[in-house]
Amino acid sequence: MAQRPDDPQPPFDLAGLLAADGRADEAAKLFDQAAEIDPRRAERVASEKARYRDAYQDQAQEQFDAGNLEEASRRLDQADAMEPAHVRTELLRGKIAWDERRIAEAAEHFRHPYAQDHSSEALTGLCDALSAQGREAYQAAKYARAWDLLTEAQEIESRPDLHLFLGTVAYSWAQTLPVEDRRPHLEDARAAFERALRAHPEDDDARFNLATSLLAIGDYAGAADLYKKMVARDPENGNFYMALARAHSLSGDSGIATTEEAIGRALTVGEPVHDPPSWASRSADRFARSHLAGAYREAMAPQAIRTYSLPGGGLVEVWFYWDRGVIEAFREGARLGPAFTLDR
Repeated sequence: MAQRPDDPQPPFDLAGLLAADGRADEAAKLFDQAAEIDPRRAERVASEKARYRDAYQDQAQEQFDAGNLEEASRRLDQADAMEPAHVRTELLRGKIAWDERRIAEAAEHFRHPYAQDHSSEALTGLCDALSAQGREAYQAAKYARAWDLLTEAQEIESRPDLHLFLGTVAYSWAQTLPVEDRRPHLEDARAAFERALRAHPEDDDARFNLATSLLAIGDYAGAADLYKKMVARDPENGNFYMALARAHSLSGDSGIATTEEAIGRALTVGEPVHDPPSWASRSADRFARSHLAGAYREAMAPQAIRTYSLPGGGLVEVWFYWDRGVIEAFREGARLGPAFTLDR
């Protein structure tokens, strides 16, 4: 080489030997030197560098699959020497960083292959990394940062779980602000929960969260409609009745709200009656001229009864006529509010 500086063949041949031996940095310099000496050789040099790049990437993939992440990273360094930041190299670097829980670094590595070809692996990797960063930010109460990260992830891949979490971030963010500044974030929460519900109409988490955001916005009727749907889907979930009672109470429907709250308490903290027919008969005799006695005369015993005691005294009985979709609530025989009718 020293004797024939104008001959590209010696550096080219030596580059191949060094590349085969894994000395990628030295090999890349010699390949480039050969192309500088004879530009007509540039295409052949580029082909050889690409061939060795691919070989290093293949070796990196094998090491990654075997769980040897450090060795996989070393092979990728060799691939970078042949062609820096190649799509496949960056994708593998992203996977290694993800496995090592270097989430922010993984996201940056996935960005390049995603921008180049939008491959499914790059898309999923970037979306997962951004989502994980968003969750970390949320847990640290950095709501603006969490919102930005999750919004970017959602723009890359629209996922119901991202919509749901975006709504949660927006709602939590709103709670940290003065009341007069909350509305925009509550509207963001509502929109995110609506998207999640459209994607999964059977998801009661999305429905419940949407109703809660509507309640905070002041759309009490909209919230009540959603809570009623949840009650219809799961009529033995006391929390749904409690939420419905709050919506009706805020909208001024205090009568039915009282009944709904009683049902909710009965289902969450009340005691079930083991022999409803006998209990109902004794209660009707005890409160002979009461609403309870009238209900017993009209429909006889319900399928289930649950009871609980009020703080100031007095026993509340909730009668569940599941066959008719009607629930009655009584205190010492007096009806607490209008009967609740389940939507069919």
